[in-house]
Amino acid sequence: MHWKTLQSELFRGSCLLRRGVVCLLAVLATTVAAAEDDSGRDLKRQQDQPIRRLPEQQKRYALIIGVDRYEDSQITPLLGASNDARTLREVLIRRAGFPSEQIILLASDQPAERRPTRGNILRRLSNLKAAMPKDGLLLVSFAGHGIQRGTQAYLLCADSQLSGDMALLEDTAINVTAMRDRIRESAIQQVLLILDACRNEPGGRAEADNPLTAAFTRGLNFHSRNREISAFVILYASDIGHRAYEYIEKKQGYFSWFLVEGLKGAAANEKGEVTLAGLVRYLQEQVPRRVLLDLGPGREQKPWAVVDGYKYDELVLSAGAPIPGAQTGAGLTAETALWRQIEQSNKSSDYQAYLETYPGGRYVSQARQRYEELVRRATPQPQPNVAKPLTTTARLSLRSVSFQTAMSEAAEKPVARRTERASQFVENCAGIPLEMISIGGGTFPMGLTRTEVALYQQQVQSGGEAKRRNPVAAIQGLFRMMMPQHLVSVPSFFLAKFEVTQAQWRAVARLPRLARNLEASPASVRGDSLPVDQVSWEEAVEFCARLSRQTGREYRLPSEAEWEYACRAGTTTPYHFGESISPDLVNYNSSDSDSGKLDGMQPSAPAPVGSRGLANGFGLYDMHGNVQEWCLDLWHNNYQRAPVDGSVWEEGGDRRYRVVRGGSWLVGSPLCRSSERDRSAPTARDRGTGFRIVMTSPKR
Repeated sequence: MHWKTLQSELFRGSCLLRRGVVCLLAVLATTVAAAEDDSGRDLKRQQDQPIRRLPEQQKRYALIIGVDRYEDSQITPLLGASNDARTLREVLIRRAGFPSEQIILLASDQPAERRPTRGNILRRLSNLKAAMPKDGLLLVSFAGHGIQRGTQAYLLCADSQLSGDMALLEDTAINVTAMRDRIRESAIQQVLLILDACRNEPGGRAEADNPLTAAFTRGLNFHSRNREISAFVILYASDIGHRAYEYIEKKQGYFSWFLVEGLKGAAANEKGEVTLAGLVRYLQEQVPRRVLLDLGPGREQKPWAVVDGYKYDELVLSAGAPIPGAQTGAGLTAETALWRQIEQSNKSSDYQAYLETYPGGRYVSQARQRYEELVRRATPQPQPNVAKPLTTTARLSLRSVSFQTAMSEAAEKPVARRTERASQFVENCAGIPLEMISIGGGTFPMGLTRTEVALYQQQVQSGGEAKRRNPVAAIQGLFRMMMPQHLVSVPSFFLAKFEVTQAQWRAVARLPRLARNLEASPASVRGDSLPVDQVSWEEAVEFCARLSRQTGREYRLPSEAEWEYACRAGTTTPYHFGESISPDLVNYNSSDSDSGKLDGMQPSAPAPVGSRGLANGFGLYDMHGNVQEWCLDLWHNNYQRAPVDGSVWEEGGDRRYRVVRGGSWLVGSPLCRSSERDRSAPTARDRGTGFRIVMTSPKR
């Protein structure tokens, strides 16, 4: 087959770029010929004798980078770049013949000496240059944020500074052209680059687009025709002009997830070999399909590959025992054909039949998840055996309690500390006290307030949190999920003074099961007075149902409107403490300070509930930070047509996600604001995610 025909069939529209693996591969390639059109990306065979196999195992080296968290609070954190890096390392060792001692892993979840800072990345690359044989192979993979400024493309390291000052960006990020040149200087003969970097806007919201640009491809391409290397492959997570998405369910990128699955054997032929051609076909088929199924029309991700010097249909990347149900050149297997017939089915029996027929098949995890979901929908949910409705608040034994609150003018200067009072009752939570604060009804502006908009504009103009950025574009990008602002009238209710503690969780977990089992000790860090975390939305709902049956009162998670109303407690500033917070007030990652002052405090655990000693104006503690809290609502991308009566928003929305609010000890102060909102799958048990509960005020 002619090379250009082959390229047309297998590579056109296939951009293997997600967060950073594909982008990195492009970085390592040298600039294409000036006459070559980037938009067409025609691949030309430049060697008469293409390479058919990788070097022997002892000559294979890899630098794998995953950046989830950034010191600069302007850079949006990512979900699974570290997971991408770790899983790729494992599959390279187990299936691709890379010696473990010749793989360097730099990731956000690693010790300090292996964090993906600019210095660490460049130093390790320099060390590899000295250690690698010239006839060896270097694989470089990057998962994280990429960005273009002017005509230059950059990879953002853990310590990069996102600024309008080009000199500062150049000094703290990695210019992809410079990285490519460093690799070229090593004189290594074979190079594999993987770039999974262009996902969301690094300086904006998680939903803002950050497409792959031609600057990455120009900066990364190598010239095998000039004999600087013999052969190279660059895998991009997405095509030029498209972004790469995060696979929320797997806590990885879609591209990296399927890349690893393909190398494990999902892309293997009947011999159990994963060739470059087979891997590309697998990625081009699976990534766009999964993105469409999960995210819907309008969300498109097409991986793309650049190959030069290799016999790409014979080059074996990983091998092992033949994989049951693997793809072959002859077409789809019976397993794949069956899966395609049933993957949109609403019958649990279809998925049960698949699981019985292919217990070790390629689609087992998706089939099992779909089967359990359909069975759950078909099973009547037990209703709490609620006792007679309460008719007066007197039966709640309300009493007055005092608390302290404060307003803060600056992150390091709490002022106006004062004593307030609130009404509460104490619930018997299966033998453990649970304090419930009375929240009087009222009307408030929900979402981004004028005060916060004005403050943000001042910061832009003065060079603060988002210096040198266009205020209108920044507000639309960063805050669009918190707009439009709208007035909401919230009836009175009772809200837990503190987040649910591990002692309270454990007590309720011992009560009789209703819809599902509850693990007694799910928390990431143990302690009776610490808030419980790593509990799913479904488990939090089960907690409320069990407590309702036990007490005869109606307990539930708060609506999103109730949560924000309670958090603000009559304020219109970014935090109920004022315009800023500090570690003295809130348990959060203050190394990501929005005040511009980095104090280096990065708490490693949640704090005992109420331990900061200061509440908001309603007498509620830890509404900012500590653990983020589940709300009942379905996720909606903005507040268009949101309820105005404080009720749970169940109409429309994305049924794959529920709302979480308040931030946690793991994130910076901007993600702890009163108006800040986020989402998570209802089955997710995320570190740093807990909840507090509401009791509906009884009617008089």
